[in-house]
Amino acid sequence: FQSENVNIYLSADGKIKVNGQPVSWEQLAVALRVAIPKSKDRMVILLASPKNHVKQIVDILDCARQQGAVKLAILKER
Repeated sequence: FQSENVNIYLSADGKIKVNGQPVSWEQLAVALRVAIPKSKDRMVILLASPKNHVKQIVDILDCARQQGAVKLAILKER
């Protein structure tokens, strides 16, 4: 079974969820290593708050790429 995408949510206070499950910054690589192969297109979508620092967003996208993501998208939370 392959799901459509890997969804990452980065809250304004820097907390992360991968496909709805809370994940620490330390656990992010492992969570993505498990989730990305289950994605049909190896697509990662990051939903971030406008209050997030660019470095946090870049760190997450870099981690996703290192764990095998092929397509990356960023959405801004309203």
